[in-house]
Amino acid sequence: MKTLPAFLFLFALSFFPCTTQADWPQYRGDAARSGYTEAPLPNRMELQWTFRVQQKPTPAWPTHTRIKFDEVFQPIIVNQTVLFGSSTDDQLYALDLKTGALKWKFFTEGPIRFAPAAWKDRVFVASDDGNLYTLNIKDGSLLWKKQGGPKRKFIMGNDRLISHWPGRGGP
Repeated sequence: MKTLPAFLFLFALSFFPCTTQADWPQYRGDAARSGYTEAPLPNRMELQWTFRVQQKPTPAWPTHTRIKFDEVFQPIIVNQTVLFGSSTDDQLYALDLKTGALKWKFFTEGPIRFAPAAWKDRVFVASDDGNLYTLNIKDGSLLWKKQGGPKRKFIMGNDRLISHWPGRGGP
């Protein structure tokens, strides 16, 4: 149970408030998943930039119409950086909030199906390769990774090799 402390640490992080009012450090913004912010919005909103990935998200269960949790990217915002994972090319993307320019990207060995979570200068992301990754939010360098299952064992999942214990939950 060496991975238990890592998951307990992430659970405890969910009770800490955002660093700034404009940050959105986890799925739907906060630990309650409220999707609400007190930050004021402009009266007139305009598109500032776009970022296109080469392929749309690949659902874990494309033929099951009742299981729809990963058909879109789930971005978070922290420290003027937009972060989202891809279930198609297995990468976590970091974009500049103001310009949309790519800051960095990090490759995992499996689809990223859920939003990452951020705390201070770290971003946490789970992947279908069975690992939980912790990256430096500034440059995407790997700080550590933990395997969620008891061993590395892979199976076929939608024509892809994925862990027998995929990371199918957001940090």
